[in-house]
Amino acid sequence: MMRLVYHMLGVVNEIRIISNTRICKECKSEELRIEWQKEAEKFLIHKVAAGLDQLLSNENLRLDLNTSRELFSLTGGGIRLNGEYIPVQATKIEETLKGFSLPPQM
Repeated sequence: MMRLVYHMLGVVNEIRIISNTRICKECKSEELRIEWQKEAEKFLIHKVAAGLDQLLSNENLRLDLNTSRELFSLTGGGIRLNGEYIPVQATKIEETLKGFSLPPQM
């Protein structure tokens, strides 16, 4: 499960890098570039949070304690607590992506 989550985050991070590169090439003004980059990153962060929520909110998904802890650390949610699903937090995804590096080999 964690491989899939890290893969999703890695793909989104690469899309973010490519998107920002393209925005830098196309924008004439620094102000407009920053605005477009913020909008693109906001969109990506919400898309990945929604995708993770869809995957992790499945009631049949059973995660061990270590996986749940790692998910919560990365996403601020994505786990069940007392049977109730705690959604992924977009702000936590943003923090994770800003400091993203691939985990050690799993």
